Amino acid sequence: MLKNILTGSTILKQHFPKFRELKDVDYFVDDKNLKSGKKGVEYLYNPIIFKFPMLHRDGELTLQGLFNIKFSHLRFNINWNKHIFDVQFMLENCPHDCVLDREFQKEQFEFWEQHLPKVRRSKLEQDKEDFFNNAVNEDVNQHDFLHTLIANPPAYTKLLKEGASVELDENKWHALCNEERDDVVLEEVVTMSAERYRVGEDIISSAFRRQLRENIIKHFPPYIAEYAIFNHKRLNKFTNKDAENIRKILKYLNKWEQAKN
Repeated sequence: MLKNILTGSTILKQHFPKFRELKDVDYFVDDKNLKSGKKGVEYLYNPIIFKFPMLHRDGELTLQGLFNIKFSHLRFNINWNKHIFDVQFMLENCPHDCVLDREFQKEQFEFWEQHLPKVRRSKLEQDKEDFFNNAVNEDVNQHDFLHTLIANPPAYTKLLKEGASVELDENKWHALCNEERDDVVLEEVVTMSAERYRVGEDIISSAFRRQLRENIIKHFPPYIAEYAIFNHKRLNKFTNKDAENIRKILKYLNKWEQAKN
C-alpha cells in the first residue's frame, strides 16, 4: 500500500489562504521508484519523514513538520530563496510551530547529503596553513588581517578553541549574547563577500546577501548556520555599517593589488 504525506506550499496555503498561489501539489513517498502520474502532482522520495509521526498527521505534514522540512533544505543549494522565504514567513506567522526536532534534522541532513547535489563544506578542524590553501587567499594571514579592518580583535576570536587558529569551540558560541553572535556572522559575511567578489559600489549589497547564503550552506558550522537562518531577516538587511566595512576591505585589497603590480 502506497504511503504518502502531503508537503510543500499546499500546507501553508491551507492555513494562510493569502499565501502565494500554488503551482503543483507535492507528496513525500516511501517508494523511490514511484513516478508522478498526474499533471501538477509530484512524488518526492523521502523515507525519513515516515519515521517521525509527530511531524505529520492524517496524511499531511503538520506546520511543525513543514518547518522542519523547509529548515533542513537550507544547508543545500536547492530552491534556497523559496525555502528561506517560507521559513521566515512561518517564524512571523506561526512561531509556536517553528520548533526543530533535533533527531529529525540529523537524519534528514544525512539523507539529503546522499540524495541532493554535493556541497563542498568548510572544514574548520585543521590549521591555518591548510585551511587557507585556496585560490582566494594568496597569504594565509590575509583573511585574518581583513577581519581586523572591521574590529580588532575580530569577533570570531572569541570562539577559537584553545591553541587553535581556525577551529571553533561551540560552547563559547552558546555563551555569547545575540549582539556578539550577530557580530560573528556579519563580520565573516562582510569579509568574505569583499575578498571573493571584489565588487563595485553598485552591487556590494548583492554580494553581501549572496555570501550570507553561501556561508549558511557551506561555511558556517551547523550551530552558527542555525542562528543565521532563524535571524536571517535581520542579518540580511545590509546596513550602512555593513556597506562601510566592505568599502574598507575593498580599499585595502585594491591598494594591495596595485602594490603587487
